[in-house]
Amino acid sequence: SVDLLRAYDALPLTSQGYNGQGQTVVFFEIGGFIPSDLNKFAATEGLPGYNITTVGKYNSYSDETEMDIETVHEIARQAHLVFFNIAAINASSDAAVFADAFLFAAKHWPGAEYSISLGVCETDTAAFNGSDLVALNSTVMSIEAKGATVFASSGDSGGLDCTPNAADGQPPQSSFVGVSVPASLPAVTGTGGTALTTDAVGNYVGETTWSEPLLSQGTGGGVSRYFPRPSWETGVGTGGQIDTGNHLEVPIVSADSDPNTGNAIFLNGQATMGGGTSLAAPVWAAFTAITDQYLRAHNDRPVGFFNPILFHLANSSVPYPPFHDITLGGNDFYLATPGYDMTTGLGSPDVYNLARDLAAGRF
Repeated sequence: SVDLLRAYDALPLTSQGYNGQGQTVVFFEIGGFIPSDLNKFAATEGLPGYNITTVGKYNSYSDETEMDIETVHEIARQAHLVFFNIAAINASSDAAVFADAFLFAAKHWPGAEYSISLGVCETDTAAFNGSDLVALNSTVMSIEAKGATVFASSGDSGGLDCTPNAADGQPPQSSFVGVSVPASLPAVTGTGGTALTTDAVGNYVGETTWSEPLLSQGTGGGVSRYFPRPSWETGVGTGGQIDTGNHLEVPIVSADSDPNTGNAIFLNGQATMGGGTSLAAPVWAAFTAITDQYLRAHNDRPVGFFNPILFHLANSSVPYPPFHDITLGGNDFYLATPGYDMTTGLGSPDVYNLARDLAAGRF
């Protein structure tokens, strides 16, 4: 399929042979996959076979795992994929599980792109405390200093991403408001969600915020309770009355997440549609894999820690517009606005423009 490639202007890269060769994309997952589903997807889409490494045993399959792997394979078809079942890690806290996984993966596959469709409420004290989060952020920074880039979905509860599982379907309470780890770590590029519209042949027409408030679904986003706003998170839409405490704002960027406009995938033998901000994370990871390959071919280093670069591009006059700025819609708490906003971040990518801007000047 060329749907995502065409919509987000990545075909100029893939048509030149940038299909992820030499790149590794690591997936942190809970739950496995059915190999026949992946193979059926590849056959249906006319894709080559998978170069996939498995870390950690699993007994069942997960919809999200399959969607993540199939989506990245569709975009970066020659990339090496690493399925990492982090449920197999025995550690003292959720933060330690993530940290151990990052360090293990960085040792074996330095400079990889990471797609994480998992999230834990930032204020869940049973999972971690503030010092845990600071340490985990430092771990991510250490692997990004060596060329890795980490993407994580911002959540699918419209900003109510601290809703307890037992409270699903109940009227929201103020304690339900919050952001998810690892998307709320300053070192991680949090991915929000849009609803994508294309024309009859798949060209980009526009996007709105993905939001279904009656279902308590939609793109996650909001303000970190732990991390102050980094020096790089500046520009139109940041700060102001909606964040008087000057904290980190989430997400950083976005991509198609609406299940009605999402990606065609195979799950448990059936063709279906995938969505949620869990789709946006592998989309960005895969696009970054082919972008890093393009940069290396032009004697540039990979993007690594992406967030300062993304904001620099958004706030600069660059040769090619790198983002689609989403200004329609909102989640349960924040509106999409010109520039940055806490529903869709800086927007979705124009991949070819982004790659050319990155190659034109190092930031």
